[in-house]
Amino acid sequence: MYFANKEELAAYFWEHPNLTYLRVDNCPGITSLPALPSSLTSLVVDSCPGITSLPALPSSLTSLRVNNCPGITSLPALPSSLTDLWVYSCPGITSLPALPSSLTDLVVDNCPGITNLPAFNLPSSIYGVAHGKLWNELLDAYSKVAEIAARLK
Repeated sequence: MYFANKEELAAYFWEHPNLTYLRVDNCPGITSLPALPSSLTSLVVDSCPGITSLPALPSSLTSLRVNNCPGITSLPALPSSLTDLWVYSCPGITSLPALPSSLTDLVVDNCPGITNLPAFNLPSSIYGVAHGKLWNELLDAYSKVAEIAARLK
Protein backbone atom coordinates (compact mmCIF):
# COMPACT_ATOMS: atom_id res chain seq x y z
CA MET A 1 0.00 0.00 0.00
CA TYR A 2 1.33 3.45 -0.90
CA PHE A 3 0.87 6.55 1.24
CA ALA A 4 1.47 9.92 -0.40
CA ASN A 5 1.45 11.89 2.83
CA LYS A 6 1.08 11.82 6.60
CA GLU A 7 -2.69 12.33 6.43
CA GLU A 8 -3.23 9.20 4.31
CA LEU A 9 -1.14 7.20 6.76
CA ALA A 10 -3.12 8.59 9.71
CA ALA A 11 -6.37 7.60 7.97
CA TYR A 12 -5.01 4.08 7.55
CA PHE A 13 -4.25 3.93 11.28
CA TRP A 14 -7.82 5.04 12.00
CA GLU A 15 -9.17 2.23 9.80
CA HIS A 16 -6.84 -0.36 11.40
CA PRO A 17 -6.76 0.44 15.13
CA ASN A 18 -5.19 -2.93 16.07
CA LEU A 19 -2.26 -2.66 13.67
CA THR A 20 0.79 -4.54 14.99
CA TYR A 21 3.23 -4.28 12.05
CA LEU A 22 3.99 -1.22 9.96
CA ARG A 23 6.52 -0.85 7.16
CA VAL A 24 6.88 2.61 5.67
CA ASP A 25 9.04 2.05 2.62
CA ASN A 26 10.10 4.37 -0.19
CA CYS A 27 7.67 7.17 0.62
CA PRO A 28 9.45 10.35 -0.47
CA GLY A 29 6.29 12.45 0.02
CA ILE A 30 6.08 11.68 3.75
CA THR A 31 8.00 14.17 5.89
CA SER A 32 6.78 12.91 9.26
CA LEU A 33 4.75 10.08 10.72
CA PRO A 34 1.51 10.59 12.62
CA ALA A 35 1.08 9.32 16.16
CA LEU A 36 1.58 5.56 16.06
CA PRO A 37 -1.11 3.07 17.11
CA SER A 38 -0.71 1.83 20.67
CA SER A 39 -1.00 -1.77 19.40
CA LEU A 40 2.12 -1.51 17.20
CA THR A 41 4.83 -4.06 17.99
CA SER A 42 7.06 -3.68 14.92
CA LEU A 43 8.01 -0.57 12.92
CA VAL A 44 10.21 -0.45 9.83
CA VAL A 45 11.03 2.89 8.20
CA ASP A 46 13.01 2.37 5.02
CA SER A 47 14.19 4.75 2.31
CA CYS A 48 12.13 7.76 3.36
CA PRO A 49 14.44 10.72 2.74
CA GLY A 50 11.84 13.33 3.73
CA ILE A 51 11.32 12.06 7.28
CA THR A 52 13.35 14.09 9.77
CA SER A 53 12.14 12.54 13.03
CA LEU A 54 10.01 9.73 14.38
CA PRO A 55 7.04 10.26 16.69
CA ALA A 56 6.89 8.91 20.22
CA LEU A 57 7.09 5.13 20.11
CA PRO A 58 4.28 3.08 21.64
CA SER A 59 5.04 1.13 24.81
CA SER A 60 4.11 -2.10 22.97
CA LEU A 61 6.92 -1.76 20.40
CA THR A 62 9.40 -4.64 20.41
CA SER A 63 11.17 -4.05 17.09
CA LEU A 64 12.40 -0.86 15.40
CA ARG A 65 14.31 -0.80 12.13
CA VAL A 66 15.35 2.43 10.45
CA ASN A 67 17.17 2.20 7.14
CA ASN A 68 18.39 4.75 4.61
CA CYS A 69 16.70 7.77 6.16
CA PRO A 70 19.30 10.53 5.85
CA GLY A 71 16.97 13.22 7.22
CA ILE A 72 16.52 11.61 10.63
CA THR A 73 18.89 13.20 13.12
CA SER A 74 17.85 11.39 16.30
CA LEU A 75 15.63 8.61 17.56
CA PRO A 76 12.90 9.16 20.15
CA ALA A 77 13.03 7.57 23.58
CA LEU A 78 12.94 3.80 23.24
CA PRO A 79 10.22 1.87 25.06
CA SER A 80 11.19 -0.60 27.76
CA SER A 81 9.61 -3.39 25.67
CA LEU A 82 12.08 -2.97 22.77
CA THR A 83 14.12 -6.09 22.01
CA ASP A 84 15.41 -5.32 18.49
CA LEU A 85 16.97 -2.08 17.25
CA TRP A 86 18.48 -1.91 13.79
CA VAL A 87 19.77 1.37 12.36
CA TYR A 88 21.34 1.33 8.89
CA SER A 89 22.61 4.09 6.62
CA CYS A 90 21.34 7.03 8.63
CA PRO A 91 24.20 9.54 8.46
CA GLY A 92 22.21 12.26 10.26
CA ILE A 93 21.90 10.29 13.49
CA THR A 94 24.74 11.29 15.82
CA SER A 95 23.80 9.34 18.95
CA LEU A 96 21.45 6.69 20.22
CA PRO A 97 18.97 7.29 23.04
CA ALA A 98 19.24 5.30 26.24
CA LEU A 99 18.94 1.64 25.34
CA PRO A 100 16.45 -0.43 27.34
CA SER A 101 17.61 -3.44 29.32
CA SER A 102 15.15 -5.56 27.30
CA LEU A 103 17.29 -5.07 24.18
CA THR A 104 18.69 -8.32 22.79
CA ASP A 105 19.54 -7.36 19.20
CA LEU A 106 21.41 -4.18 18.35
CA VAL A 107 22.63 -3.53 14.83
CA VAL A 108 24.17 -0.21 13.83
CA ASP A 109 25.79 -0.01 10.41
CA ASN A 110 26.89 2.77 8.09
CA CYS A 111 25.96 5.54 10.52
CA PRO A 112 29.19 7.54 10.64
CA GLY A 113 27.72 10.15 13.00
CA ILE A 114 27.31 7.61 15.80
CA THR A 115 30.67 7.49 17.52
CA ASN A 116 29.74 6.12 20.94
CA LEU A 117 27.05 4.21 22.76
CA PRO A 118 24.87 5.62 25.54
CA ALA A 119 25.57 4.45 29.04
CA PHE A 120 23.61 1.31 29.74
CA ASN A 121 24.08 -2.26 30.92
CA LEU A 122 24.53 -4.60 28.01
CA PRO A 123 22.33 -7.68 28.30
CA SER A 124 24.45 -10.82 28.05
CA SER A 125 22.45 -11.94 25.01
CA ILE A 126 23.01 -8.77 22.98
CA TYR A 127 24.26 -9.02 19.42
CA GLY A 128 26.01 -5.98 18.03
CA VAL A 129 27.26 -5.05 14.61
CA ALA A 130 28.78 -1.67 13.97
CA HIS A 131 31.85 -0.10 12.46
CA GLY A 132 35.25 1.01 13.70
CA LYS A 133 35.32 2.81 17.02
CA LEU A 134 31.73 1.97 17.89
CA TRP A 135 32.30 -1.77 17.48
CA ASN A 136 35.39 -1.57 19.71
CA GLU A 137 33.44 0.39 22.34
CA LEU A 138 30.67 -2.22 22.27
CA LEU A 139 33.19 -5.01 22.81
CA ASP A 140 34.88 -3.07 25.64
CA ALA A 141 31.54 -2.41 27.36
CA TYR A 142 30.54 -6.07 27.04
CA SER A 143 33.89 -7.17 28.49
CA LYS A 144 33.44 -4.85 31.47
CA VAL A 145 29.93 -6.15 32.16
CA ALA A 146 31.18 -9.75 31.89
CA GLU A 147 34.03 -8.99 34.33
CA ILE A 148 31.66 -7.44 36.85
CA ALA A 149 29.23 -10.36 36.52
CA ALA A 150 32.07 -12.83 37.10
CA ARG A 151 33.15 -10.98 40.26
CA LEU A 152 29.62 -11.08 41.64
CA LYS A 153 29.39 -14.87 41.38
